[in-house]
Amino acid sequence: MPRHSVFVTKLSVHKRMKPGDLLDVSAFDPKHPTQSDLLTLFHGMVDGVHPDRLVDRAHEVYTTLSSIDSRGRTLMVEVDGGTFGAEGLTHNVDDHKVEHKRSPNMAATSHARLFFMVPTGEQHALMFLERIGREVPARKLPELFGQAFRHNFPDFMLKTESVVETDAWLEAAKLDSVTGIVNEWNWSSDLADVGIPQSVGRLVQTLRPEKGSKLPLSLLNGLRSKKITAGRILGFPDGNEPDEVEVQVSAHGRTKTFVINKEKTPRFALVIAEPGDPVPDAAAVRSECLQTAPELFKNVGVNWQTQWQNGEWSDDQLAVRLEVPDQ
Repeated sequence: MPRHSVFVTKLSVHKRMKPGDLLDVSAFDPKHPTQSDLLTLFHGMVDGVHPDRLVDRAHEVYTTLSSIDSRGRTLMVEVDGGTFGAEGLTHNVDDHKVEHKRSPNMAATSHARLFFMVPTGEQHALMFLERIGREVPARKLPELFGQAFRHNFPDFMLKTESVVETDAWLEAAKLDSVTGIVNEWNWSSDLADVGIPQSVGRLVQTLRPEKGSKLPLSLLNGLRSKKITAGRILGFPDGNEPDEVEVQVSAHGRTKTFVINKEKTPRFALVIAEPGDPVPDAAAVRSECLQTAPELFKNVGVNWQTQWQNGEWSDDQLAVRLEVPDQ
């Protein structure tokens, strides 16, 4: 099983041309408060969207809804998603036999969740998206939500921002590994080829500490300040330096990877299962999000109330719809 993690997006609403005047995400239009709640609008879009709109044929990505669970001021949407467009084989990993052949119009999917939390009377909401390895099966849903919002509320703007790690997290982070990458490695066993560029592949070399320990942060600081050359530390031959130096850091159960001299404040991501762990179910994902959310909300000035986590929806809430515009 690949790693399962969740990353988080912050949502807010303001009137067009007034980005500094953030509105109540649970009722951003005072004239129509029951029809301007991001939570019920998102539910109405997901519950009413035609299945064909979830198929991204331009990028050959397939998404289909599995279930919707509305509780209090939260919404859990489960999806199956994956890519299509090329033939493929499904192998049995024990006996290596081919179990199934996929045609270009078949998608190999993974099951994942989207968890949406919209507090009452506040200016920010949080949306958690589950990532499986490098794939985000529910990615199509917030994309469609943005399109539907712009179509139905032309006087308002939906603002989305990735939640990033705090300075405190970065200060506590430890160095896990350093990787050097040469995108086109030139080498030949024929002496006559000496001096003639000949790319034979991509060369990647990684330095990791002994099990149970970490690399010294002085190494990271030296690489960033260029006082330490990555080629020498990583043992690249003939004094070569890598095209990119990638480092992995971790703290408080979360891991980040970034490229030296190209780093930005890393995006917040919560690991909920490592390779080899049991596959997390919806209850596990919901629990991890609910435990993490109060601190994330606090960082944007919102006091999340535990009573918002549960409660049945009214018929009026369930009846709200948000039309997705035609393509």
